[in-house]
Amino acid sequence: MPLDKEEPVNSRPLTNYKVYVKKYEHLDKATLEKIYRSRKNAFIDRRKWDIESYDGGDLECDKYDNHDSVYLYTLNASSVTSCVRLRPSTVPTLLSGPLKWLKAPSTLQETETTSVWEASRFFITPINEGTSRTKGTIDVRTVILFLGMIEFGLAKEIDKFEVVVDALMARIVRRSGWKLDVLDAGTGTSHETIYYGLLDCSKESHQAIRRRIGTGLLPTVIASSLKEHTDIRNSGIEIDPYYS
Repeated sequence: MPLDKEEPVNSRPLTNYKVYVKKYEHLDKATLEKIYRSRKNAFIDRRKWDIESYDGGDLECDKYDNHDSVYLYTLNASSVTSCVRLRPSTVPTLLSGPLKWLKAPSTLQETETTSVWEASRFFITPINEGTSRTKGTIDVRTVILFLGMIEFGLAKEIDKFEVVVDALMARIVRRSGWKLDVLDAGTGTSHETIYYGLLDCSKESHQAIRRRIGTGLLPTVIASSLKEHTDIRNSGIEIDPYYS
């Protein structure tokens, strides 16, 4: 879950971004290619990750980009500006496959449940060099994805997201007010320290992020008509009919 340069929360209006949550099979080919191209730029070009599944070309995708995946992403005009991939931990994931070594055997068993999902391939696209930045702020798209993840989790009765983050992303998560429970650490492909941990998915976490950000921005991110989750209001943001 790497993060590129941050854009201050208040530097651009939320109305510049459209937020979507869609299953893999409901994404059109053009949008998928935009996500894969942005991932290649983020992970291969800028972060210099050595991704075993990447075999060249302009797109970064792997075998986990399939019908079990859900994508939470933002658009500005027609450009994908941020995205995170979500997968149930009951199906094959990065953390049950190539990153399995980061998890203790007991943790493997505890997280293989419908109440735990993996969040991976988190990125935001670079911003213009001229965009101002205020010390201590968080990019608005990061806030959108964090709150959107929690709202999606509440709607799907998810208790935890399991993640692998580098030191930079761990600081961003902490700065946002979202508590990261670090369970283990190791060394990534670029010789950086990486952390395996769990993110709580609850109303309390959602409220903590909003308090830490210190703004009325984004009371909800994902529109939902699920009657059993009346705390998630329909905010006019497009959501895959699968989750309506």
